[in-house]
Order: sequence, then structure tokens, then C-alpha cells
Amino acid sequence: MSDFVIEIYPQQDTKEQERMHSEIIELFQNGLGIYGNEVNKQHVDNYIQKSIQSDLSNIVETYFTNDKSCFWIAKDKISQKLIGMVGLQYLQQHSQEKDNNENNNGYLVGELRRMSVNLDERKRGIASKLLETLLEFAKEKGFKVIKLSCWVQQIPAINLYKKFGFTMVSDIPRCVNIEKQVYVCDLELKL
Repeated sequence: MSDFVIEIYPQQDTKEQERMHSEIIELFQNGLGIYGNEVNKQHVDNYIQKSIQSDLSNIVETYFTNDKSCFWIAKDKISQKLIGMVGLQYLQQHSQEKDNNENNNGYLVGELRRMSVNLDERKRGIASKLLETLLEFAKEKGFKVIKLSCWVQQIPAINLYKKFGFTMVSDIPRCVNIEKQVYVCDLELKL
């Protein structure tokens, strides 16, 4: 039995949500900040700030305005401290004609976003449980493709995604900043 729980992010405007939001920002900063030396510190810091100012500035608006997006948190059962998080954001519905898909209604595509686990809590199965929860939700909602991007230096994350069936979109990482030599892997999972 695990000593953590996976919950949907609180959607009502409460003190708990305020507390949780500041923990989410801290978790995100610490989780990605460790790649500052490996990737490029300025690029990492800019990415963190853009993320905090975009979807992480209003999780409810970003992940709960439709029934196809969601945001989950992992909390320690005893301390109730945030120890992990992940989001699924609905991207689009592809039409059958465009992609020659068998489903006449097209198919749903989502993006896995903001996967992060507290550095001191890693190797406990938290990321796996968050990913299982996200994929179960995606299947229930009818998603056919889940996409994600991560830096090539995030080898443990890439290995986790591959363990769950994600594949590299290309054998060659995508360069997002040639000057600073920042490369990203794009992965996807067909459900």
C-alpha cells in the first residue's frame, strides 16, 4: 500500500487551493531547475517563468474548462504535502478525412504537461501512478493520441514514458534554441 494519494486538483476557490498553488509553483521550479546546468540555465529559467505565467497561473481555467482536460496532484498521506503533479490538456480533434482515421467522428489528441515529482520523493512510483491515472482518464474520454515534449537530458522521464508505451516521434531531437544548443524530444502514445 502506498503512502501517497493521487487527487484531482481542487477546483473551488479555497485556502487549500491557494496553498496548493504555491506548492505547485515550488515543485515545478525545483523539478526543472535541476536541469539548468545540463540544458542551459537561462533557457530553463525562461521556460519555468513562461509556464508559471501561462497555464500554471490559472490551473482551473486551463485544465477544467472542458471535460477532456484535467490536473492531478500527488500528496503525502500523512503530511498532506504536495509531492507530484501532472496535467492533461485537450489539444484538438482530428477529422477522419484529414488523417484517414477509421473513426468517423475523428479522434482526440491531448498533451501531457507539467509532470513533476519532488526530488526527495522520486523512485517511489509516484510518477508511474500519476501517469497511470492520466492514461486511464484519457482512455475514458476517448483520446487516441497523447503527446509530450521534454529535454533530452531528462533521461529518467523519457525512460518512464517509454515504459508506458510512448515512442519518439523522431530519432533526431528537435532544436528549440540553436544558439544555446537546447534540444527537445517529442514523444507520443497511441491509445
